[in-house]
Amino acid sequence: MSSNAEVKNNSNSKKKNKNLKISNKNKYKETTSVSLSYQNLTILPNYIFELKNLVFIDITHNSLRELPLRLFKLKNLKKLACSDNLLVQVPNEIENLKKLTWLDFTHNRLQAIPESIGNLTELVGLGLSDCRLTKLPYSIKNLKSLTKFGIFNNNLTWLPPEIGCLESLIKLDLSSNKLQKIPNEVII
Repeated sequence: MSSNAEVKNNSNSKKKNKNLKISNKNKYKETTSVSLSYQNLTILPNYIFELKNLVFIDITHNSLRELPLRLFKLKNLKKLACSDNLLVQVPNEIENLKKLTWLDFTHNRLQAIPESIGNLTELVGLGLSDCRLTKLPYSIKNLKSLTKFGIFNNNLTWLPPEIGCLESLIKLDLSSNKLQKIPNEVII
């Protein structure tokens, strides 16, 4: 890890680490936030999976092509920032992160989102813009808490009418897609 990786623990202190290792697990066991942005990572460091109290992970602006399944065992995560990577798919195991309130996959290479995303019923914000998406799952209707949904600059030609079930939605950005028609259920 390079010198600008940050680890934040419950005492809200930030520590810059040149080479963070979990040799002293007790020292970092209360860590709640990790930022690994701009690290040119192709894989996530193993120590991340030891931090069971994490509520926020920022892995933006890297070169990740896939997310390890171990990531989806961090049951306390509330915010997961994965934008600006090379991700081509979201594993079905995303559904294991039941406490997620904010999820950002903006600027990736995703063509589809799994139906299992509909199990993330606590989501308030979802970023799927600039991802090459060609469709959205029907299970999107289950995201009743969603207030902000960015899906601009994709290859969507059609929207599931189920988006109209998102009653809490305040902002929906559909711009720069290939939509031929907006479902009546979406028009307010």
